[in-house]
Amino acid sequence: MNNYTINQVKENFSFSEDSFILDNLFFLPKNLPINDYHIELLSKWNISDIKTEGKISSILMDKLVVKDDNSKDPMKFFKEAEDSKLNDEIDKTINETEISPDLELIDKSILEENQTAYTNEDDKNKNIQILDSSVKSFIEIYKYWIKETVKIFKNFLLEKNVDKERVKNFVDDIIKISNKNRNNALLLFGKKFEGVLYVFPQTIETVILANIIADTRKLSPLATSNLALATFFHDFGMLKIPMSLLEKADKLTPTEMTVIQSHTTIGYKYLRDAKYSAIIASGALQHHERVDGKGYPSRLTPDRVTDIAKIISVVDAYCAAISSKPFKENPQHAKVVLQELLSKGGSVYDSSILRDLIKNISFYPIGSMVMLSDNNPAIVIGTSKAAMKPIIKVIAEGKEGEIIDLSERNDIFIKGVYKA
Repeated sequence: MNNYTINQVKENFSFSEDSFILDNLFFLPKNLPINDYHIELLSKWNISDIKTEGKISSILMDKLVVKDDNSKDPMKFFKEAEDSKLNDEIDKTINETEISPDLELIDKSILEENQTAYTNEDDKNKNIQILDSSVKSFIEIYKYWIKETVKIFKNFLLEKNVDKERVKNFVDDIIKISNKNRNNALLLFGKKFEGVLYVFPQTIETVILANIIADTRKLSPLATSNLALATFFHDFGMLKIPMSLLEKADKLTPTEMTVIQSHTTIGYKYLRDAKYSAIIASGALQHHERVDGKGYPSRLTPDRVTDIAKIISVVDAYCAAISSKPFKENPQHAKVVLQELLSKGGSVYDSSILRDLIKNISFYPIGSMVMLSDNNPAIVIGTSKAAMKPIIKVIAEGKEGEIIDLSERNDIFIKGVYKA
Protein backbone atom coordinates (compact mmCIF):
# COMPACT_ATOMS: atom_id res chain seq x y z
CA MET A 1 0.00 0.00 0.00
CA ASN A 2 1.42 3.38 -1.03
CA ASN A 3 1.01 6.50 1.11
CA TYR A 4 0.68 10.00 -0.36
CA THR A 5 0.65 13.18 1.72
CA ILE A 6 -1.95 15.87 1.20
CA ASN A 7 0.78 18.06 -0.31
CA GLN A 8 1.21 15.51 -3.11
CA VAL A 9 -2.47 15.55 -4.00
CA LYS A 10 -2.93 18.09 -6.78
CA GLU A 11 -5.88 19.18 -8.87
CA ASN A 12 -6.22 17.22 -12.16
CA PHE A 13 -4.19 14.34 -10.76
CA SER A 14 -5.67 10.87 -10.26
CA PHE A 15 -4.84 7.56 -8.60
CA SER A 16 -4.32 4.50 -10.80
CA GLU A 17 -6.15 2.38 -8.17
CA ASP A 18 -8.88 3.12 -5.61
CA SER A 19 -7.73 5.38 -2.76
CA PHE A 20 -8.56 5.29 0.95
CA ILE A 21 -8.26 7.53 4.01
CA LEU A 22 -8.31 6.97 7.77
CA ASP A 23 -9.07 3.31 8.59
CA ASN A 24 -9.59 2.11 5.03
CA LEU A 25 -12.46 4.53 4.39
CA PHE A 26 -13.06 4.64 0.62
CA PHE A 27 -12.16 8.06 -0.75
CA LEU A 28 -11.90 8.15 -4.56
CA PRO A 29 -12.25 5.53 -7.31
CA LYS A 30 -9.33 4.91 -9.61
CA ASN A 31 -8.77 7.27 -12.55
CA LEU A 32 -11.21 9.89 -11.22
CA PRO A 33 -9.66 13.36 -11.56
CA ILE A 34 -8.95 15.09 -8.24
CA ASN A 35 -10.42 18.57 -7.98
CA ASP A 36 -10.24 21.44 -5.51
CA TYR A 37 -13.32 20.18 -3.68
CA HIS A 38 -11.59 16.92 -2.78
CA ILE A 39 -8.50 18.80 -1.59
CA GLU A 40 -10.74 21.10 0.46
CA LEU A 41 -12.37 18.08 2.12
CA LEU A 42 -9.03 16.54 3.02
CA SER A 43 -7.94 19.77 4.64
CA LYS A 44 -11.25 20.22 6.45
CA TRP A 45 -11.06 16.69 7.87
CA ASN A 46 -7.38 17.12 8.82
CA ILE A 47 -6.40 14.16 6.66
CA SER A 48 -2.63 13.99 6.33
CA ASP A 49 -2.23 11.08 3.92
CA ILE A 50 -4.07 8.92 1.38
CA LYS A 51 -3.47 5.22 0.82
CA THR A 52 -3.66 3.37 -2.50
CA GLU A 53 -2.32 0.25 -4.18
CA GLY A 54 -1.61 2.35 -7.24
CA LYS A 55 0.29 5.48 -8.19
CA ILE A 56 -0.66 9.13 -8.41
CA SER A 57 -0.06 11.05 -11.62
CA SER A 58 -1.39 13.91 -13.74
CA ILE A 59 -4.23 12.94 -16.05
CA LEU A 60 -2.78 15.34 -18.62
CA MET A 61 0.00 12.80 -19.19
CA ASP A 62 -2.37 10.24 -20.64
CA LYS A 63 -5.17 11.81 -22.64
CA LEU A 64 -7.87 9.54 -23.96
CA VAL A 65 -8.29 9.62 -27.74
CA VAL A 66 -10.36 7.78 -30.31
CA LYS A 67 -8.97 7.19 -33.78
CA ASP A 68 -11.02 8.08 -36.81
CA ASP A 69 -11.42 4.95 -38.96
CA ASN A 70 -10.91 7.06 -42.11
CA SER A 71 -7.78 8.85 -40.94
CA LYS A 72 -4.49 8.11 -39.27
CA ASP A 73 -4.83 11.23 -37.15
CA PRO A 74 -6.54 10.78 -33.79
CA MET A 75 -9.84 12.53 -33.16
CA LYS A 76 -9.89 13.74 -29.59
CA PHE A 77 -13.31 13.07 -28.10
CA PHE A 78 -12.55 13.29 -24.40
CA LYS A 79 -10.43 16.07 -22.99
CA GLU A 80 -10.43 18.60 -20.17
CA ALA A 81 -13.68 20.51 -19.53
CA GLU A 82 -11.95 23.81 -20.39
CA ASP A 83 -11.02 22.57 -23.89
CA SER A 84 -12.91 24.56 -26.54
CA LYS A 85 -13.36 21.51 -28.79
CA LEU A 86 -15.08 19.66 -25.98
CA ASN A 87 -17.33 22.65 -25.34
CA ASP A 88 -18.24 22.63 -29.05
CA GLU A 89 -19.10 18.93 -28.71
CA ILE A 90 -21.24 19.72 -25.65
CA ASP A 91 -23.07 22.49 -27.51
CA LYS A 92 -23.73 20.11 -30.40
CA THR A 93 -25.08 17.46 -28.03
CA ILE A 94 -27.39 19.89 -26.25
CA ASN A 95 -28.64 21.46 -29.49
CA GLU A 96 -29.57 18.04 -30.83
CA THR A 97 -31.57 17.23 -27.71
CA GLU A 98 -33.94 20.18 -27.81
CA ILE A 99 -37.56 19.07 -28.12
CA SER A 100 -38.85 19.50 -31.65
CA PRO A 101 -41.91 21.67 -32.44
CA ASP A 102 -44.27 18.71 -32.74
CA LEU A 103 -43.72 18.02 -29.05
CA GLU A 104 -44.67 21.54 -27.97
CA LEU A 105 -48.17 20.45 -26.98
CA ILE A 106 -48.35 21.91 -23.49
CA ASP A 107 -50.59 24.91 -22.90
CA LYS A 108 -48.57 28.10 -22.39
CA SER A 109 -50.64 28.85 -19.30
CA ILE A 110 -49.41 25.60 -17.76
CA LEU A 111 -45.79 26.43 -18.52
CA GLU A 112 -46.16 29.93 -17.10
CA GLU A 113 -47.70 28.52 -13.94
CA ASN A 114 -44.84 26.10 -13.58
CA GLN A 115 -42.18 28.80 -13.69
CA THR A 116 -43.02 29.61 -10.06
CA ALA A 117 -44.57 26.32 -9.04
CA TYR A 118 -41.67 25.10 -6.94
CA THR A 119 -41.11 28.00 -4.56
CA ASN A 120 -42.86 26.44 -1.56
CA GLU A 121 -45.00 23.50 -0.50
CA ASP A 122 -48.33 25.22 -1.24
CA ASP A 123 -47.22 26.17 -4.75
CA LYS A 124 -45.89 22.66 -5.34
CA ASN A 125 -49.22 21.09 -4.38
CA LYS A 126 -51.03 23.62 -6.54
CA ASN A 127 -48.83 22.59 -9.48
CA ILE A 128 -49.82 18.95 -9.06
CA GLN A 129 -53.50 19.91 -9.20
CA ILE A 130 -52.91 21.96 -12.35
CA LEU A 131 -51.20 19.08 -14.10
CA ASP A 132 -53.87 16.61 -13.02
CA SER A 133 -56.84 18.72 -14.07
CA SER A 134 -55.79 21.01 -16.92
CA VAL A 135 -53.61 18.96 -19.23
CA LYS A 136 -55.64 17.05 -21.79
CA SER A 137 -53.70 13.80 -21.60
CA PHE A 138 -51.00 12.22 -19.49
CA ILE A 139 -48.63 12.18 -22.45
CA GLU A 140 -48.49 15.97 -22.29
CA ILE A 141 -47.41 15.78 -18.65
CA TYR A 142 -44.74 13.29 -19.71
CA LYS A 143 -43.48 15.62 -22.42
CA TYR A 144 -43.35 18.45 -19.92
CA TRP A 145 -41.19 16.30 -17.64
CA ILE A 146 -38.82 15.59 -20.52
CA LYS A 147 -38.57 19.26 -21.40
CA GLU A 148 -37.85 20.25 -17.79
CA THR A 149 -35.21 17.51 -17.56
CA VAL A 150 -33.52 18.92 -20.66
CA LYS A 151 -33.48 22.39 -19.05
CA ILE A 152 -32.08 21.15 -15.74
CA PHE A 153 -29.39 19.01 -17.36
CA LYS A 154 -28.42 21.73 -19.84
CA ASN A 155 -27.99 24.30 -17.08
CA PHE A 156 -26.04 21.85 -14.91
CA LEU A 157 -23.78 20.91 -17.82
CA LEU A 158 -23.00 24.37 -19.15
CA GLU A 159 -23.22 26.48 -15.99
CA LYS A 160 -22.02 23.75 -13.62
CA ASN A 161 -24.62 24.62 -11.04
CA VAL A 162 -27.96 23.19 -10.05
CA ASP A 163 -30.89 24.48 -8.01
CA LYS A 164 -31.14 21.55 -5.62
CA GLU A 165 -34.47 22.52 -4.12
CA ARG A 166 -36.09 22.94 -7.53
CA VAL A 167 -34.71 19.60 -8.70
CA LYS A 168 -35.92 17.81 -5.59
CA ASN A 169 -39.41 19.30 -5.93
CA PHE A 170 -39.49 18.42 -9.63
CA VAL A 171 -38.48 14.80 -8.97
CA ASP A 172 -40.99 14.59 -6.12
CA ASP A 173 -43.72 15.71 -8.51
CA ILE A 174 -42.75 13.05 -11.07
CA ILE A 175 -43.11 10.45 -8.34
CA LYS A 176 -46.39 11.75 -6.93
CA ILE A 177 -48.08 12.15 -10.30
CA SER A 178 -46.82 8.85 -11.72
CA ASN A 179 -48.03 7.09 -8.55
CA LYS A 180 -51.52 8.37 -9.36
CA ASN A 181 -51.18 7.45 -13.04
CA ARG A 182 -48.94 4.37 -12.93
CA ASN A 183 -50.55 2.56 -15.85
CA ASN A 184 -50.38 5.64 -18.08
CA ALA A 185 -46.73 6.17 -17.14
CA LEU A 186 -45.71 2.56 -17.80
CA LEU A 187 -47.54 2.65 -21.13
CA LEU A 188 -45.10 5.30 -22.38
CA PHE A 189 -41.96 3.34 -21.46
CA GLY A 190 -39.68 2.69 -24.41
CA LYS A 191 -41.55 5.07 -26.72
CA LYS A 192 -39.55 7.29 -29.05
CA PHE A 193 -39.86 11.06 -28.75
CA GLU A 194 -38.68 12.61 -32.02
CA GLY A 195 -35.95 15.18 -31.65
CA VAL A 196 -35.08 14.11 -28.10
CA LEU A 197 -31.93 12.28 -27.07
CA TYR A 198 -33.01 8.98 -25.50
CA VAL A 199 -31.18 9.87 -22.27
CA PHE A 200 -33.99 12.25 -21.25
CA PRO A 201 -37.10 10.03 -21.49
CA GLN A 202 -35.03 7.17 -20.11
CA THR A 203 -34.21 9.35 -17.10
CA ILE A 204 -37.93 9.79 -16.39
CA GLU A 205 -38.57 6.06 -16.81
CA THR A 206 -35.83 5.03 -14.41
CA VAL A 207 -37.00 7.50 -11.75
CA ILE A 208 -40.52 6.05 -11.93
CA LEU A 209 -39.35 2.43 -11.80
CA ALA A 210 -36.84 3.04 -9.01
CA ASN A 211 -39.57 4.61 -6.91
CA ILE A 212 -41.87 1.64 -7.51
CA ILE A 213 -39.12 -0.66 -6.26
CA ALA A 214 -38.45 1.63 -3.27
CA ASP A 215 -42.12 1.38 -2.34
CA THR A 216 -42.04 -2.42 -2.64
CA ARG A 217 -38.93 -2.63 -0.47
CA LYS A 218 -40.46 -0.20 2.04
CA LEU A 219 -37.46 2.11 2.06
CA SER A 220 -37.43 4.99 4.52
CA PRO A 221 -38.44 8.47 3.26
CA LEU A 222 -34.79 9.59 3.33
CA ALA A 223 -33.57 6.51 1.44
CA THR A 224 -36.40 6.92 -1.10
CA SER A 225 -35.52 10.59 -1.62
CA ASN A 226 -31.82 9.79 -2.07
CA LEU A 227 -32.68 7.02 -4.53
CA ALA A 228 -34.91 9.34 -6.58
CA LEU A 229 -32.25 12.04 -6.89
CA ALA A 230 -29.50 9.51 -7.60
CA THR A 231 -31.64 7.91 -10.32
CA PHE A 232 -32.48 11.26 -11.88
CA PHE A 233 -28.79 12.09 -12.32
CA HIS A 234 -27.38 8.60 -12.86
CA ASP A 235 -26.80 8.99 -16.63
CA PHE A 236 -26.00 12.71 -16.58
CA GLY A 237 -22.43 11.97 -17.63
CA MET A 238 -23.75 10.68 -20.97
CA LEU A 239 -24.18 14.30 -22.06
CA LYS A 240 -20.40 14.64 -22.18
CA ILE A 241 -20.09 11.67 -24.55
CA PRO A 242 -19.97 12.53 -28.29
CA MET A 243 -23.22 11.96 -30.18
CA SER A 244 -21.24 10.04 -32.81
CA LEU A 245 -20.61 7.34 -30.22
CA LEU A 246 -24.04 7.39 -28.55
CA GLU A 247 -25.73 6.82 -31.90
CA LYS A 248 -23.17 4.51 -33.48
CA ALA A 249 -24.83 1.47 -35.03
CA ASP A 250 -21.65 -0.57 -35.53
CA LYS A 251 -19.83 -2.41 -32.79
CA LEU A 252 -17.80 -0.09 -30.57
CA THR A 253 -14.03 -0.42 -30.49
CA PRO A 254 -12.40 -1.04 -27.08
CA THR A 255 -11.28 2.61 -26.94
CA GLU A 256 -14.74 3.88 -27.86
CA MET A 257 -16.23 1.64 -25.18
CA THR A 258 -13.84 3.17 -22.66
CA VAL A 259 -15.03 6.64 -23.65
CA ILE A 260 -18.69 5.69 -23.13
CA GLN A 261 -17.93 3.96 -19.84
CA SER A 262 -16.38 7.19 -18.61
CA HIS A 263 -19.89 8.63 -18.21
CA THR A 264 -19.99 7.04 -14.76
CA THR A 265 -17.01 8.97 -13.37
CA ILE A 266 -18.01 12.14 -15.24
CA GLY A 267 -21.46 12.11 -13.65
CA TYR A 268 -19.98 11.38 -10.22
CA LYS A 269 -17.55 14.29 -10.53
CA TYR A 270 -20.29 16.74 -11.50
CA LEU A 271 -22.51 15.66 -8.61
CA ARG A 272 -19.73 15.84 -6.04
CA ASP A 273 -18.63 19.23 -7.36
CA ALA A 274 -22.24 20.38 -6.89
CA LYS A 275 -21.95 19.20 -3.25
CA TYR A 276 -24.37 16.30 -3.63
CA SER A 277 -23.71 13.58 -1.07
CA ALA A 278 -21.54 10.57 -1.88
CA ILE A 279 -24.57 8.28 -1.49
CA ILE A 280 -26.48 10.20 -4.21
CA ALA A 281 -23.41 10.45 -6.43
CA SER A 282 -22.85 6.70 -6.07
CA GLY A 283 -25.78 6.15 -8.42
CA ALA A 284 -23.84 7.74 -11.27
CA LEU A 285 -20.54 6.12 -10.34
CA GLN A 286 -21.59 2.57 -9.55
CA HIS A 287 -24.68 1.71 -11.61
CA HIS A 288 -22.60 -0.38 -14.02
CA GLU A 289 -20.83 -2.37 -11.33
CA ARG A 290 -21.78 -6.07 -11.27
CA VAL A 291 -22.64 -8.60 -8.60
CA ASP A 292 -19.72 -10.77 -9.77
CA GLY A 293 -17.27 -7.90 -9.45
CA LYS A 294 -16.66 -7.58 -13.20
CA GLY A 295 -18.41 -4.26 -13.75
CA TYR A 296 -17.02 -0.80 -14.36
CA PRO A 297 -15.49 1.61 -13.55
CA SER A 298 -13.90 -0.08 -10.51
CA ARG A 299 -14.84 -3.80 -10.63
CA LEU A 300 -16.27 -3.54 -7.12
CA THR A 301 -17.55 -6.49 -5.13
CA PRO A 302 -21.23 -6.27 -4.07
CA ASP A 303 -20.41 -5.26 -0.49
CA ARG A 304 -18.79 -2.07 -1.79
CA VAL A 305 -21.68 -1.09 -4.06
CA THR A 306 -24.51 0.96 -2.57
CA ASP A 307 -28.07 -0.38 -2.57
CA ILE A 308 -28.99 2.73 -4.53
CA ALA A 309 -26.61 1.79 -7.33
CA LYS A 310 -27.86 -1.82 -7.32
CA ILE A 311 -31.45 -0.66 -7.84
CA ILE A 312 -30.45 1.81 -10.56
CA SER A 313 -28.44 -0.94 -12.28
CA VAL A 314 -31.59 -3.02 -12.74
CA VAL A 315 -34.00 -0.26 -13.81
CA ASP A 316 -31.39 1.30 -16.12
CA ALA A 317 -30.73 -2.03 -17.85
CA TYR A 318 -34.45 -2.67 -18.33
CA CYS A 319 -35.27 0.80 -19.66
CA ALA A 320 -32.23 0.83 -21.96
CA ALA A 321 -33.15 -2.52 -23.50
CA ILE A 322 -36.77 -1.61 -24.32
CA SER A 323 -36.05 1.91 -25.55
CA SER A 324 -36.20 3.12 -29.11
CA LYS A 325 -32.82 4.43 -30.23
CA PRO A 326 -31.42 5.66 -33.56
CA PHE A 327 -29.21 2.59 -33.90
CA LYS A 328 -31.92 0.07 -32.92
CA GLU A 329 -34.41 -0.87 -35.63
CA ASN A 330 -36.58 -2.98 -33.33
CA PRO A 331 -36.43 -2.56 -29.55
CA GLN A 332 -36.67 -5.82 -27.63
CA HIS A 333 -40.03 -6.91 -26.29
CA ALA A 334 -40.25 -6.35 -22.54
CA LYS A 335 -40.79 -10.08 -21.87
CA VAL A 336 -37.56 -10.95 -23.69
CA VAL A 337 -35.72 -8.23 -21.79
CA LEU A 338 -36.95 -9.50 -18.43
CA GLN A 339 -35.95 -13.05 -19.29
CA GLU A 340 -32.46 -11.91 -20.22
CA LEU A 341 -32.14 -9.86 -17.02
CA LEU A 342 -33.25 -12.84 -14.96
CA SER A 343 -30.66 -15.03 -16.66
CA LYS A 344 -28.02 -12.61 -15.38
CA GLY A 345 -29.42 -12.42 -11.87
CA GLY A 346 -26.75 -13.29 -9.33
CA SER A 347 -23.90 -12.52 -11.72
CA VAL A 348 -24.70 -9.06 -13.09
CA TYR A 349 -27.79 -7.92 -11.20
CA ASP A 350 -29.12 -8.34 -7.67
CA SER A 351 -31.70 -11.15 -7.89
CA SER A 352 -33.97 -9.75 -5.17
CA ILE A 353 -34.24 -6.41 -6.99
CA LEU A 354 -35.07 -8.21 -10.24
CA ARG A 355 -37.88 -10.04 -8.45
CA ASP A 356 -39.25 -6.75 -7.14
CA LEU A 357 -39.20 -5.32 -10.66
CA ILE A 358 -41.12 -8.25 -12.13
CA LYS A 359 -43.53 -8.28 -9.21
CA ASN A 360 -44.58 -4.75 -10.16
CA ILE A 361 -44.57 -4.79 -13.95
CA SER A 362 -45.09 -8.54 -14.64
CA PHE A 363 -43.52 -10.52 -17.46
CA TYR A 364 -45.89 -8.74 -19.81
CA PRO A 365 -45.59 -5.03 -18.90
CA ILE A 366 -48.33 -2.54 -19.57
CA GLY A 367 -48.52 -1.74 -23.27
CA SER A 368 -47.28 -5.20 -24.33
CA MET A 369 -49.07 -6.83 -27.26
CA VAL A 370 -49.83 -10.48 -26.52
CA MET A 371 -51.56 -13.46 -28.14
CA LEU A 372 -54.13 -15.26 -26.00
CA SER A 373 -54.72 -19.00 -25.90
CA ASP A 374 -57.94 -18.50 -27.90
CA ASN A 375 -55.83 -16.88 -30.68
CA ASN A 376 -57.13 -13.38 -30.00
CA PRO A 377 -54.64 -10.52 -29.79
CA ALA A 378 -54.74 -8.27 -26.72
CA ILE A 379 -52.90 -5.42 -25.06
CA VAL A 380 -51.79 -5.47 -21.41
CA ILE A 381 -53.43 -2.61 -19.51
CA GLY A 382 -52.64 -3.48 -15.90
CA THR A 383 -50.80 -5.75 -13.49
CA SER A 384 -52.34 -8.36 -11.21
CA LYS A 385 -51.18 -10.53 -8.32
CA ALA A 386 -49.60 -13.00 -10.79
CA ALA A 387 -46.51 -12.06 -12.83
CA MET A 388 -47.59 -14.19 -15.82
CA LYS A 389 -51.26 -13.20 -15.71
CA PRO A 390 -51.77 -9.44 -16.14
CA ILE A 391 -54.97 -7.56 -16.88
CA ILE A 392 -55.54 -7.37 -20.64
CA LYS A 393 -57.85 -5.71 -23.13
CA VAL A 394 -58.87 -7.78 -26.17
CA ILE A 395 -58.30 -6.02 -29.50
CA ALA A 396 -59.70 -8.69 -31.84
CA GLU A 397 -62.69 -7.86 -34.04
CA GLY A 398 -65.96 -8.86 -32.42
CA LYS A 399 -64.41 -8.92 -28.93
CA GLU A 400 -62.70 -5.58 -29.04
CA GLY A 401 -62.74 -3.79 -25.69
CA GLU A 402 -63.30 -6.81 -23.45
CA ILE A 403 -61.19 -6.48 -20.29
CA ILE A 404 -59.97 -9.64 -18.57
CA ASP A 405 -57.99 -10.13 -15.37
CA LEU A 406 -56.10 -13.29 -16.32
CA SER A 407 -55.22 -14.01 -12.67
CA GLU A 408 -58.92 -14.74 -12.11
CA ARG A 409 -59.35 -17.00 -15.14
CA ASN A 410 -58.19 -20.58 -15.65
CA ASP A 411 -59.69 -21.02 -19.12
CA ILE A 412 -57.55 -18.45 -20.90
CA PHE A 413 -53.89 -17.46 -20.77
CA ILE A 414 -51.13 -15.74 -22.72
CA LYS A 415 -49.41 -18.09 -25.14
CA GLY A 416 -46.94 -15.64 -26.63
CA VAL A 417 -46.02 -12.21 -27.88
CA TYR A 418 -48.23 -10.73 -30.59
CA LYS A 419 -46.75 -8.74 -33.45
CA ALA A 420 -49.26 -6.76 -35.48
